[in-house]
Amino acid sequence: MFIDVITKADSKTIQINPAQICWIDGNLLTFGNGLTIEIDDFSMKEVRLATAPKGKQTKSTDADPKLLELFNKLHTLTKGKGKPVFSLQREKQLKDLLGKHRMTEEQLIKAATNIGNDAFLQGDNDSNKRYGDVDYLLRPAKAAKWADEAEKKKKGMF
Repeated sequence: MFIDVITKADSKTIQINPAQICWIDGNLLTFGNGLTIEIDDFSMKEVRLATAPKGKQTKSTDADPKLLELFNKLHTLTKGKGKPVFSLQREKQLKDLLGKHRMTEEQLIKAATNIGNDAFLQGDNDSNKRYGDVDYLLRPAKAAKWADEAEKKKKGMF
């Protein structure tokens, strides 16, 4: 993939391969062969977009169907908003909880239910911030804590 950039010195348009950039300092680009060029601000924005790390997503076809189903269930139980994104990082965290940390699916479901029912974690706090999301659940210490909590029941008025 090549992108067009404009040099600052003589305003010429040249094509560069962002994969060959070794160093970026301000508007200076240094390539693997030692060549350094200075580009204009607009071109620098294009280079930064082209070289920014991309968040890798697990496609539904690539993911383990059981893990994907469990993740979607946990997202729903923690009262997650929007479409759940099953990224590679989340997949690894879920595998670690089930494998290395020896949690069962039932324990994770109980923890997600408890997190979803906790008013503080759902935004009823001083900052009105919702903390109890699926990322919160995927932390081993938090998952273990909330799996051990007795299920909170809402108290009546009297």
